[in-house]
Amino acid sequence: MRWENALRRHLQGSGSLEGARDTIYSLLSRVAELDADVADVLFASWLGAQYQGPGGALFETIEQDPFELKPREAIQFFKKRELVSPEEFAAEEDAYKSRVFGLSRVSDRYVLDRVHGSLNKALEEGGTLDEFLTEVDGYAEKLGIGGRGDYYWETVFRNNMQTALNAGRYRQQMRAVDRRPYWQYNAVMDSKTRPAHRK
Repeated sequence: MRWENALRRHLQGSGSLEGARDTIYSLLSRVAELDADVADVLFASWLGAQYQGPGGALFETIEQDPFELKPREAIQFFKKRELVSPEEFAAEEDAYKSRVFGLSRVSDRYVLDRVHGSLNKALEEGGTLDEFLTEVDGYAEKLGIGGRGDYYWETVFRNNMQTALNAGRYRQQMRAVDRRPYWQYNAVMDSKTRPAHRK
């Protein structure tokens, strides 16, 4: 505990997260000279800084298990998706199709809203495919969208979850690109690579 308090005072005096990071890195480079307790404290401090959000206190205790955190950016992205009919979806420019939500052969806004709500619930609560299928089975026949089979609903679930999670991850990466300037897009560069992706 004596080492932890001394280290805390030293790092808090560094003035910025970047300064604290530099201090930790310089101390970690000499970790072989230090005893195991100090090495553990340094590693815990470094790990805590990795999860530190902007504007927070440097040594604030992580209150929530990182594996229990909701995908906030993915949820925000998914909630903003506008409900559209198949005809409206087909008329959308390709660049905007990820911003709308539609189901093949379903034009009824109430039905779209109900399925969108089930997907949103799965995102917010960490729901599984089986939980989604059970929920949809409960109202699909009543709403006239039954008989599509689990494979259809599995595709709906997987496509929408992955689209939302990837959009959320992209937003996180763009927020961090100034601090970690090594983000890049890598294309396969074969005969099937689109011209826009070759740049």
